[in-house]
Amino acid sequence: MWTNEWPQTFAGGDPVNGKVVTVNHLTEMVWKDTTSIGCSWNLGCKGGVFGNWDNSVFLSCKHAPAGNIYGQEGEQVGNFIPG
Repeated sequence: MWTNEWPQTFAGGDPVNGKVVTVNHLTEMVWKDTTSIGCSWNLGCKGGVFGNWDNSVFLSCKHAPAGNIYGQEGEQVGNFIPG
């Protein structure tokens, strides 16, 4: 999911030279000031807003301190460095 967000995260879809233009799942994962992450998962979730999917995996993570603050994305998310 978040790997598909590269094109809309950077101007012109260019993660090497483009300026960060939005916040999303990807930017939360690389937010500079976030120092901790905690995740949990569940196999075969039953019920809830996503329905009954016997073979599903539900993953949820909390980041601290939280990121994705509009207006700070330029200073918090650097450009992609290939290699």
